[in-house]
Amino acid sequence: DSTIVDDAPTQGKFYVKLEKGDSSIMWGNFKTEWTGTELTQYNRGLYGANLLIKPQATTKYGERKTFVNAFAAEPGTISSREEFRGTGGSLYYLHHLDITQGSEQIWVEIRDKDSYMVLERRQLSPAQDYDINYLQGRVILRSPLPSIADGSALVQTSTLNGNPVFLVATYEYAPGMTAVNDLAYGGRATHWFNDYIRLGLTAFSQGQDQSSQRLEGADLILRYKPGTYVKGEFAHSAGAGVGTQTSITGGFGFNQLQGTDNDTANAWRIESALDVSELWEGKKGKMSSYWQNRQRGFSGPGQVTLAGERMEQVGAMVQLPIGERWTFDLKADYRDSDSQTFRATEGAIGYRVTDSVKVSAGVRADDRKVAVANLSPTLSQDGDRTDAIVRIDYRRAIKKTNAATEVNPVVGAEKTAAQTAPQSAAVNTPPVNGAAAEATTAAQKKNDVAPAVQYEPWGIYTYLQKTVNHSGARPENDRVGVGADWQATSRFKIGGELSEGDEGLGAKLTGDYRIDDRSNVYLTYLNETDRPDLAYRGRIGTLVFGSGYKMSDQARIYTESRWADGAGPNSLAQAFGLDLAPNDRWTFGIKGEVGKVSDEASGDLKRYAGGLSAAYKYKKIKYATALEYRHDDGTMEVRDTWLTKNSLGYQATPSWRLIGKFNFSRSYSTLGSFYDGNYTEIVTGAAFRPVTHDRLNMLIKYTYYENVPSPGQLTQTAIVADYAQRSHVFSADAIYDLVKWLSIGAKYGLRVGELKMTKVDGEWFSSRADLIILRADLHLVREWDVLLEARRLKVYDADDERTGFLVGVYRHINDNFKIGAGYNFTDFSDNLTDLSYRSHGWFINAIASF
Repeated sequence: DSTIVDDAPTQGKFYVKLEKGDSSIMWGNFKTEWTGTELTQYNRGLYGANLLIKPQATTKYGERKTFVNAFAAEPGTISSREEFRGTGGSLYYLHHLDITQGSEQIWVEIRDKDSYMVLERRQLSPAQDYDINYLQGRVILRSPLPSIADGSALVQTSTLNGNPVFLVATYEYAPGMTAVNDLAYGGRATHWFNDYIRLGLTAFSQGQDQSSQRLEGADLILRYKPGTYVKGEFAHSAGAGVGTQTSITGGFGFNQLQGTDNDTANAWRIESALDVSELWEGKKGKMSSYWQNRQRGFSGPGQVTLAGERMEQVGAMVQLPIGERWTFDLKADYRDSDSQTFRATEGAIGYRVTDSVKVSAGVRADDRKVAVANLSPTLSQDGDRTDAIVRIDYRRAIKKTNAATEVNPVVGAEKTAAQTAPQSAAVNTPPVNGAAAEATTAAQKKNDVAPAVQYEPWGIYTYLQKTVNHSGARPENDRVGVGADWQATSRFKIGGELSEGDEGLGAKLTGDYRIDDRSNVYLTYLNETDRPDLAYRGRIGTLVFGSGYKMSDQARIYTESRWADGAGPNSLAQAFGLDLAPNDRWTFGIKGEVGKVSDEASGDLKRYAGGLSAAYKYKKIKYATALEYRHDDGTMEVRDTWLTKNSLGYQATPSWRLIGKFNFSRSYSTLGSFYDGNYTEIVTGAAFRPVTHDRLNMLIKYTYYENVPSPGQLTQTAIVADYAQRSHVFSADAIYDLVKWLSIGAKYGLRVGELKMTKVDGEWFSSRADLIILRADLHLVREWDVLLEARRLKVYDADDERTGFLVGVYRHINDNFKIGAGYNFTDFSDNLTDLSYRSHGWFINAIASF
């Protein structure tokens, strides 16, 4: 259960890195992470030369004044970009098998339901946020990912209302048996001429044949302060590129978004934002707007449209408090493409009648003109509809205080008028970092001088929604609902909502758990967002990441709010989630969602997803378990998926460490057994590492794998992975210091594998291999050691047995480090998963101990 850090990552036999401060030049493996733009972002793991220039000079807001990154690489691999709609579960299958280790970059995006633009983006960290199996192309998140995040809009557009959540993954893989002669090169440079003007330039070229791509672009920021700015982008693309694979089923099926081979196209984007408090002291409010136009065939990463169609988008939003009791919000979006034209306008107004009662009212009008129907009946409905809603929130006020900010103001879970932040998708604001961020926060707090009110720990709300006009194929959308929330303890809060309407029954449950009085997961997560322009002081839950949680095996958080001006964490997520920590040892969780997911390329999908989880951590024991179930009812297929995750760690004594893992998934499709996807993983291990008497050290491990790839996965030769496999692998290592000058050791390894060439029918073919190694380490003099190994490998089905020797000589540089060289007279590895028989020859080995 160790953590591996590779300080010299390289696919080849050579690695070099020269650095000074934060600038460097290197040859080896690297990742490009060009962010800050939408049209020319580039994320890829490559092998080659990489130049990074980051001088120490910064603007007064904390950004580096100059940034330059240039690379040239011949990776020998192909890049893949995949977008998974959140399924309410934690298991996702990548499109390809046997991907390049360490090349993946995975993040979560929340996108506006009207404009499709990214509202919030969060990079995930391996091991901490997810586990990945490179050989089988499988990702398991530490916590389930909901399909919907809170849209913070008053009008309910569906039973599963809010903004869609996506898991986005990019990685490298080697296709087929032929070499990839793909030369990739490019660069990005940005420079702040002063604290208010920044220019950026981007260009890259990659791919070969039908997947070749060239992209150039420029971006310019003109800002008054961090929240008041204008930003423009231009990009030109040539070639189809690798496109994007999309899936709404977690990887059991994919759809390809890609332009044509010879397309050249341009794209433009302009966005603006205005923070009223930055222009007039003591005033509050936010305004933003955007315009984006992509010509047919534009192929920027993440910007490929359905069938490569052209698309123009325009939108704006206004958030204004009026006096101490009124709030006003307005949002408008327009989208025009070859297949359809869509416009939506939504407004809301809220009034605090008393300190305990708040009344909100809102209207949403949208119109869809369909030229070409897509696979989703819902998204192909032609016509217009106008919905109106009235909502009343009640939280009993106790008394006023002289505090500078309000405590727990009147809220109504996720849909008060103060929460109707129009998600206009004005993109990422230039970040405010370091001391500048603290100064900005302090300046904001200085304006919060309104008298505060204390409230009861519970609140209730109700709403009534009515469709006042509809035409064409658009159905009515009447709905009535009630909800409540309760601050059970200083750490734990629970809430729920029940509604009924034309779209069917809706039910939600949510809870949040505060880690301690000073550390709150909400604040920790929101400080990482790139979208501070979407919230202003006084708003509640402006943007909620469906279940805003820190993905770990500790306490789970399933609601999340952005706030200042005294607003507290009080939103309900669209998908329900509950985490209860009755004490410092146990954490329990329940989560789920019910609703319809619509996708232009995959159609409509009715989804029921739920899960239970529990974790225990105390002294020597650490245990976590989870059970998830998902039912997807689509136009062509119905699928049921089960997943259980279990992990155990036990420090039996200071010398004995035990670990275990059991993951099990089964997915059944009505299309037949070929479309199922299953896997089982069982791992047990023990380590004996004496603390006081370190003469004997021992490692033991057993692994069982069973894998049936999903029907959406491809082999290296780009055909559907039609096979099943299972295998047992056991290994035991031990070494003993016989005398001061002699240590003896042994290793035994056993692999019993079976392979079936087709998923459904066919005969299992077995493969067994045994590995035995005897080892002696001689400490001849103080600085020098000699290593001798006798090796035997037997592969039974091939009737192949090989024996031989390995020798090495080491020199101790100091008490903690030695380096040596040797020669392997055999041609096999001591890794039973490596049967290449190419391990013969010289080697250099360095060993450190602490």
